[in-house]
Amino acid sequence: MEQTGTQVGILATKTFPTEALSEKMYVPHITNNPTNGTIMVVKLEFVALAYFALRQLVIQMNRQAEELENLKEAKTDDDAEETVRALIEF
Repeated sequence: MEQTGTQVGILATKTFPTEALSEKMYVPHITNNPTNGTIMVVKLEFVALAYFALRQLVIQMNRQAEELENLKEAKTDDDAEETVRALIEF
């Protein structure tokens, strides 16, 4: 994940960690995670479902990032307009 710059990943396996609460899917807490990403560990028969779920997650994350960027740009535009108005009044 660090090499590709992704925020999410799927690890398909036949055996599950003993600390998994589910027998189908497990999202481990990873300490010292350089990407702050999420890894979903799933059994092989649930890979398609995990892919769909993470795809939806990534779509929503990208939409939120775009909305935040748009809000920042709008704020910058508003600040610039206020500066110009203040200069004109001065």
